[in-house]
Amino acid sequence: MKSAIRLTAFFALSLALQDTALAAESSYGNSADYQFRLSFGKGSEEYFARCSGIGSSNEVVEHKMLVDRGRTEIVRKIPGRLKFNDIVCVRDIQPQKASSIWSWRREVEKGGADKARLNASITLVSAERGELAQWNIESAWPSSLSVSHENPLQEVLVLTVEGLSLNP
Repeated sequence: MKSAIRLTAFFALSLALQDTALAAESSYGNSADYQFRLSFGKGSEEYFARCSGIGSSNEVVEHKMLVDRGRTEIVRKIPGRLKFNDIVCVRDIQPQKASSIWSWRREVEKGGADKARLNASITLVSAERGELAQWNIESAWPSSLSVSHENPLQEVLVLTVEGLSLNP
């Protein structure tokens, strides 16, 4: 019985040391130390705990080609249509604070999507390190704004964008 307890304690200690070693390897620390700042419109700024989906992708088009004077057929994969991902930002609900993103979303709901398209930026901010990265987004508009299904104390913003670049 004692050997089973020792073995269990050994595995628990090994896992704890492994987790500590992995955490120590991260040069950025805990993700709770960072925020994403969404800047849009005329000086509006909102902060989020997480923003995901920042990026783009291409459809892959397969193009058949004949080589060796038509004796061999090969398939080349070439980039097709470029698509920018929707960006999903999540934060704790902030009661007592009027949020400019709710007003922005309301403009889309009223049928003003063209007017609601704004150039914006998302900046990864650390209290210790300042601004770490900034993405400029083109023609962004809030396609969805809701309270989270998983956590009713969080709100989820989905931004649809037509262009994206990393600010050097």
